[in-house]
Formats: sequence, C-alpha cells, structure tokens
Amino acid sequence: MLARMRAPIVCAALLAAGLTLPARAAMRPTWGVEAGSPQRVTATLGLLLGDARGDGFELGRRVWLVQVQPGLGGGRISLGFAPFAAGSSGLLFAGAAVKATVLRTWGDPAGVPGGRTYAGVSLDAAWVVKGSLGVMRRLGGGGPRDTLVTFGIGIGL
Repeated sequence: MLARMRAPIVCAALLAAGLTLPARAAMRPTWGVEAGSPQRVTATLGLLLGDARGDGFELGRRVWLVQVQPGLGGGRISLGFAPFAAGSSGLLFAGAAVKATVLRTWGDPAGVPGGRTYAGVSLDAAWVVKGSLGVMRRLGGGGPRDTLVTFGIGIGL
C-alpha cells in the first residue's frame, strides 16, 4: 500500500516544502489550450494565486496554480507552484511550473483505456508555446499500464 501512495506523497511534500502565499496575494483567472496524450485536446481553466502584479500585463513570482483541464480523453485537476509566470488577459505565455495532478480518463483517450484514475507530477514550461511532461501512477487495481507518461503542447501555462 505504501508503495502505491509514494508518488502522491512525494508530490504533496514538494509542493508544501515551505512555499506560502505572500502577504500581497492576488487571485487572477488563467486559460489555455493543449493537445497531447492521453487527453487528446483540452481546455485549461485556472487561478493564479500569489504575488501577481500588473493591470494588462501580469508578472507573478512564487505563485500557485489551481487548474482544471477537461478534454476529449479525460480530465485533470492540478495544484502547482510556479517560481515565475508572465501573461496578459489571463493567458500565461511564459513561465514554468511543477504540478501535482489527478487524471481521470474517459471517452477515447490516447494509449490507455477510459475509466481509469492516475495521480502524479507534471512539469510545464512555456515561452509563447507550452510544453508539458508528466509521470503518473494508476490508482486502484493493477494492470499492464500502471505507470503513465503524459505529454502535451499548447498555449498557456
């Protein structure tokens, strides 16, 4: 049982390792689109929480990201930390983030059956174009696809 819980515990520990919201915390909406595996095509909606400044142009340092990412082949919920993020009108076009993620597949996901739940960590980096890479472990039940590598390319952190 402990071996199965290792990935989510490590993700939570990384995110909680002394990272707090600054006194001047702000909350800004974010959005994006992505194509990849296993979700195929997704829309990203989220909140940027932390030291985000600017009216038309936002610059964030040490910010949290809370995101939902519904797609054709599944949906994700993520909590992440970005040491740096920059954007305009809610589109974060530059930055990097590490995110703890829970993914539920449905429909016709790429490379895995629908109806499975995974948890793990993903790394996102963006400079106009976003790249995403993640590793997740299946929650509940065993099988040949216990570990899942996710990837995507799109816009918005």
